[in-house]
Amino acid sequence: MDNEMKSLRDLWQKAKPVAPAPVSIAALQQKAKANKRSSIIFQYVNIIILLSLAIIIYLYLGVWFPYRTLLGQTGVWLMIGSMLLRVIIEWLSILRSKRIRLDTQLLQNTNSALHYYRFRKKIHGPITFLIVALYTAGFYMLMPEFTSHVPTWLSLIVMISYPVGAVVLIYQIRKGIKKEISDLKELAELQATIVQNQDLL
Repeated sequence: MDNEMKSLRDLWQKAKPVAPAPVSIAALQQKAKANKRSSIIFQYVNIIILLSLAIIIYLYLGVWFPYRTLLGQTGVWLMIGSMLLRVIIEWLSILRSKRIRLDTQLLQNTNSALHYYRFRKKIHGPITFLIVALYTAGFYMLMPEFTSHVPTWLSLIVMISYPVGAVVLIYQIRKGIKKEISDLKELAELQATIVQNQDLL
């Protein structure tokens, strides 16, 4: 009987809720700032990569080896346009994220952080798929004119390798997006925690 009571007492002690440790608002704000900075750096890197690719495609397919058919030219501009569209979206995201102030008006900024988080999730969903679809359509619009200048076997290799390369690229992009979304989600949660802790003070 003593053993049963002791076991029951031990279970009771283990089941007692542990009081949460006091949270330092300054530490939470530092962590939120680090997450925000990480997200903005990710967006700047995206802009640099996309602008570089758009310039290379323009020089290569528009200047040095220009496509002569309307279909080919449309394909080139769809590819470039889809990248420039994403650059504009990334730039707008950066401007929007800079409006989130982590040190003042916490309740308002928590709402701003949540709106920004939802905005980025939307961008990484249907908008990204639309941009990839436009780029892919543009790429395949190049193929009729491309095949008239190169052997059939090379055309087939290019057409088959595009989806393989796209899968690898999409996998890498998704990894970066998941990290950014995780950082943004954590930022929103940190903002909410800061507001709750200030309410308790």
